This record gives sequence, structure tokens and C-alpha cells, in this order.
Amino acid sequence: MRLTELELADPDPVFAKQDRLDYQYYWTCGPAFLHYFFEADKTIEVFTYVDSGIFFFANATALLDELWSGETLLYEHRQAQAPDDTRGLDDRFKVGMVLFKRTPSTRACIKRWRVQRIEWCFDRHEIGRCGGQAYLNEWPALFKNVVVARRRPRVSVAEGFKVRG
Repeated sequence: MRLTELELADPDPVFAKQDRLDYQYYWTCGPAFLHYFFEADKTIEVFTYVDSGIFFFANATALLDELWSGETLLYEHRQAQAPDDTRGLDDRFKVGMVLFKRTPSTRACIKRWRVQRIEWCFDRHEIGRCGGQAYLNEWPALFKNVVVARRRPRVSVAEGFKVRG
């Protein structure tokens, strides 16, 4: 699906476009794509949000093993934080890869995340917000069956990767 198709189907994120850099707008649209596909194709049982800067070096189906014990699968940051890192210590989960089963709870989660990112999704840290990432911190308390992954997938992340328009 092209971005223009999403913008026609869901014009709400377009309002955020005027005050964001291109890559921040693309971040804003991530949950909108999930929401669109969730509503458009009722046959999809599992939704996976994967950033474009992630590369898989092993079979990704192993990720589903942990998801089956819950409804949403999150990955924690596991690297030490540099003293000059402005991200903040409240950034618990990585947004680069999130898995969802089709349930009413995950539907509500995706809807909330979509609205939050439309309201605020910038490349800076503020209390409780950092890009679209810090929003994930509240999910274990708000939504049923959120699982924090115990195993790490064999992936590589292109650090500093920015999408160019």
C-alpha cells in the first residue's frame, strides 16, 4: 500500500504532516497503517510492526512463539544508556518491532497508539514521549496480555537510519 492510499483512506494523520519533518510524519503513520489493515482485512490474525531499519538474520517465525502466550509482544531496550543520551530512562520498550494478535484489546491498543502519534510524534524526548516509542510504556498496565519478550530475535538495526522522502 502506498502512503497516498493510506492518506485517502485515513485523512487524520495528514493534519500532522504540516508540522513534522518527513521521517516524523512516516513515524506518525505507522499505527495508522496497522489500524487500516486491521479494519480492512479481517482474515489477518497477526499484525507485526517492523521498522524499515531492521534486518533479520534468522527465521522470523520464531517471534510468534512468545506472542502465543499473550496478545501483544514488546521488546525492552537492553543496551546500556550513554550518560549523554537524551532519550531518558522512561523509554523502556523498543518501537522497532511490535507484534499483535487480532483481539479486541489489541484493536483498542492500536487505535490509541494511532491517536497518540497523530497528536505528538517528534524526534525529541519529553516526559512520557519520545517519537512514537514511549507510548508503549503504558501498554502492560492498560491492555490485556501484553508480553515482554524474553528472547531476542537475530536482527540488526540500522542506527540513525532516517527515511527520506
